[in-house]
Amino acid sequence: MISRAEWLFAEPVLREDNETIGYIAQQGGKWHALTLLGTIVNSFFSADDAEQAIHDLGLSWMIERMWCRIPRPLADRVSYDEIDLNSCEWERVSIVEVTRTKARIRPEYAYPEETGCYVELTLPVNDEIRFADPDY
Repeated sequence: MISRAEWLFAEPVLREDNETIGYIAQQGGKWHALTLLGTIVNSFFSADDAEQAIHDLGLSWMIERMWCRIPRPLADRVSYDEIDLNSCEWERVSIVEVTRTKARIRPEYAYPEETGCYVELTLPVNDEIRFADPDY
């Protein structure tokens, strides 16, 4: 897990077209390859190896299933920090937008009344997003 303070110093990894596809960050003598959400892909002893891991992965991780505890139905644009997690179930979600500091997600299967609604997470995410079904 990478802290928010360490996230600020993470170095962007760019494709040939200058699109950011991930980040690398040094922590405890190792270099971490990080997704756009700040989740650790793998750890290495060199920055070059961490950067190559991001290039190898690209943005393919974004099509993987993800889960997040969110309220249903979503009523509007909601900050994750304002959600009462005790009243939420794990839902499959999709990424709507990612910036350097925020990610917007929505339910993978949104209700008609949830059109245009999303949950905004502060990066890096830690336990907020799961890449494996949390019920198993």
